[in-house]
Amino acid sequence: MKARKWHVRMVVRDVLASLPEPDQFRYVYEHYVKSFGVAREWASEVADVGEGTEEAAARAPPLCRVFRRDAEGRIFFTEGQILGMLKEVYQALGLTRKLGLPRHWFVEPKRIYPRRDDGTVPTEPDGRVLRPVQVVHRWGREASVLEHERLDRVTLEFDLILALDRRRVPDDLAESIIRALRHVGLGPGRRKDFGVVEELEVQGPELVEI
Repeated sequence: MKARKWHVRMVVRDVLASLPEPDQFRYVYEHYVKSFGVAREWASEVADVGEGTEEAAARAPPLCRVFRRDAEGRIFFTEGQILGMLKEVYQALGLTRKLGLPRHWFVEPKRIYPRRDDGTVPTEPDGRVLRPVQVVHRWGREASVLEHERLDRVTLEFDLILALDRRRVPDDLAESIIRALRHVGLGPGRRKDFGVVEELEVQGPELVEI
């Protein structure tokens, strides 16, 4: 099957971690099942909590949100996080029902390793921040505070692959969707000046077989 591929380079500042304590990882999978309407097996693949994340969570303070880590302790981001950004763009443009987001967009590689300005992949955050939140219970809302690991400034590079032909999504519309990621942000607090996309470079499209 033929598809189109764009290469994306994204510089993001003040990125906050989102993963809860390991005993709550199931809620991460349930979020993807609900958000994208997919099977749990697919959700667990794109959510990919990582082999080293539980160890990182054990070192962090109680109730601290942590970044995903691989077996070597390197921080990474996932396909699901990029698809979540695309979903926000779709909703803003009113395209969600029309173009079927999770079934037609793919991200490669599945694990996206951020790089600091010196080219290194972080294994530890640059700091932590406290963020006030509203927690919703069956009996109402209450104010709370979450602590998050934070990365100052990192670069992510990945390919976005679209398995829809040009008759449904012309090249200019597809590229506009991708470029709109700059206005969405990455991770928790993105509407409060966290996870800000400072730079976004897009190259393509290139025809590929999938």
